[in-house]
Amino acid sequence: MGRNRASHMAGVQGGCRMRIAIDARWIFPEITGIGAYTRELIREFSAMATGHEFVLIFDNPDIAAREARECALENRPNVRILIVRSGVYSLRSQILLPALLRAEAVSVYHSTNVMIPFHAFPRRNRRIRCAVTMHDLIPLAVPNLVRGSKKGRMLPLYRLMLREIISRSDAIITDSEASRADIRRFFPASDPAGIHVVPCGVSERFRAAGEKTSGAERFRALCDPEAERILLYVGRADPYKNLAGAVKVLRSLREKCGFPVKLRVVGPEDPRYRDARALAARLGVAESITWTGYVPEEKLLELYATAHALIHPSLYEGFGLQVLEAMAAGLPVICSNVSSLPEVAGDAALLADPNDINGFAEGAARILSDPALALRLSEAGRRRASLFTWRRTAEQILKIYEELCL
Repeated sequence: MGRNRASHMAGVQGGCRMRIAIDARWIFPEITGIGAYTRELIREFSAMATGHEFVLIFDNPDIAAREARECALENRPNVRILIVRSGVYSLRSQILLPALLRAEAVSVYHSTNVMIPFHAFPRRNRRIRCAVTMHDLIPLAVPNLVRGSKKGRMLPLYRLMLREIISRSDAIITDSEASRADIRRFFPASDPAGIHVVPCGVSERFRAAGEKTSGAERFRALCDPEAERILLYVGRADPYKNLAGAVKVLRSLREKCGFPVKLRVVGPEDPRYRDARALAARLGVAESITWTGYVPEEKLLELYATAHALIHPSLYEGFGLQVLEAMAAGLPVICSNVSSLPEVAGDAALLADPNDINGFAEGAARILSDPALALRLSEAGRRRASLFTWRRTAEQILKIYEELCL
């Protein structure tokens, strides 16, 4: 182990390339949070003059081809794409990946979500360094809110899997101090020095959209009591996301405010979680809600540009990427004051208790009736979002890779 470590140190300090494998099988046809995280890391790593080689592991050649186009990988000599026809959770993957990583002479393997090829990473004397991004521990932190998911139904197995991943990894990367605290709380045997907080970034495309639509003109309509206000909700419908809370806030606004309010719900449809639709019908606000389903990024940018505020009443988050995207796009934000969200929002958003519907509604009403406040939050949000870049995220993670090989 010592000789191997010394060899790695000499290689890195002497400018020798590391070969870094990034498991890109977390990128699915519909790009959501973890897929976006993986894509943006690939985009940044491929563009950086790191001196290292990157091996990108996909299980779908069509997705690999799409990502090669999106991330401009075709003419990157430091990037190779490998197709492994096995899903990240499959038994076949557990068999194939260890041999593949050895054959590729990989220095560091990075899984951007919580699964690894276990046999490749024994608890001791690992020849290949292992980094895992553990975005959150929501199933352990709020188990009552994930009962409909596979993780919720198999919670003891999920906990065991996480413990094994932590024990076999050289670095655990997480998005927030709140998530780091959760890892230490649920796995007290974990090495604090091996847990690294690296915040997510936000795409420059959201910043560009904010520049186009920023300014007082965007919120001038809020002076008109007859003008329609648009609240935007972006995210899945899992119970911990608290879409039901957004529906209740809409009803409260409709009852107490003298102006019309509509809610646009943006996110993939999930047959397991249709309670919010039924709730909207019971509360009499169904006609004031538009359900867009999943939308590609281009359409999402349009929705950010045409709304007046983002509502994010989540009961728990590992980070809160939608809050950051909205702020970058110049959209005022009202979000929950729990878990990681205050870390992301800072003082650039209105924060409220997600269990206090009246408090949330009052905050939303302030934004939707006060163009000066809306403009102030828009400008503060853009400044706040400028602190979070994917290049900075990639640089911090690259430093972790390099430290693993010292």
